[in-house]
Amino acid sequence: MHGTNMINEVLAQIRQITSLHSQPPNFLHVGSKKIPFNKNFFLPISPVSNKTVSFVDGGNAEIIRAPHLSVHFIRTYAAVYNGMQRIARQTREAFTIIHLKPNKDSFVYKAELIGADVHIPEIDFRDSDLRAGEHVTPHAIADVVRHCLEWQLIDLQDSDCVVRDGALDECPQDKFRTQKESKIMQIGISKTTTALTDTGVSAPFYLSQASQGSWVYDSKENIGFARLHPLSKRVFRIDVKNGTLSEAADILAPHSADASFVGYPYGLVDADLMAAVKQQEAQYLRQLFLAKCGKTIENIEQATDAHDVLNGMH
Repeated sequence: MHGTNMINEVLAQIRQITSLHSQPPNFLHVGSKKIPFNKNFFLPISPVSNKTVSFVDGGNAEIIRAPHLSVHFIRTYAAVYNGMQRIARQTREAFTIIHLKPNKDSFVYKAELIGADVHIPEIDFRDSDLRAGEHVTPHAIADVVRHCLEWQLIDLQDSDCVVRDGALDECPQDKFRTQKESKIMQIGISKTTTALTDTGVSAPFYLSQASQGSWVYDSKENIGFARLHPLSKRVFRIDVKNGTLSEAADILAPHSADASFVGYPYGLVDADLMAAVKQQEAQYLRQLFLAKCGKTIENIEQATDAHDVLNGMH
């Protein structure tokens, strides 16, 4: 058991560190952008409920895993709301086979799609935007494929605006987009963010203490923050294209009053639940592949499955 004295000491240190960050910052650092801090940028939200809004999300799970070959199952989902009423929804599913190809003195990843018609360009093994460590992993390529399939679904939506999970600005997968970009308003909501103040504290944490009630922090950039419901404990990063942050917050606010997650648009809760590929589903798909081609898959995966063998002994 961990000693009570140790836990109390940790809590005391946390309180001391937190108190050091009470001074107002000069800037908020969001990716490579510096957004000025000014209390005048906290603007009230005026909810607008007469817009048709599409909420889009995607999920994926790895079914076959090896350093040179990976198979992912991907699901994308869109729900269209007229005011607070859902009037349409669409689900698309596909497999992607990700494999390495020699290229000069290195390699490239090739992503083949089964069940979807989207071109994914070959991606360099050492792409600096996607690399984690020395090289790009198949997981990073699967994220690119999922994002491209989400964008395809976004482009098909007939609504006043589209809301998606995640950032729109400085998204590394953006450069692989091959679809023509829609001209309707696009809103991105990031459930998590590494944005910091220049005093070294989480930007959402500081902003949540600096202003009460519901508000949007709009410095006239295409990135800002918002508390979308006065009872919400959370501040989210908001990105917007083809519109303003204030317009985006006004549209999102009526959708953010559901008790399941106060302050977060219910359409994205719905999209997350419907797009997610749950572990049980991924295991079922894997068993189907093993039943048809078990020996081949076991041979492919021998470089990566030792941990699974050990975990099975626990």
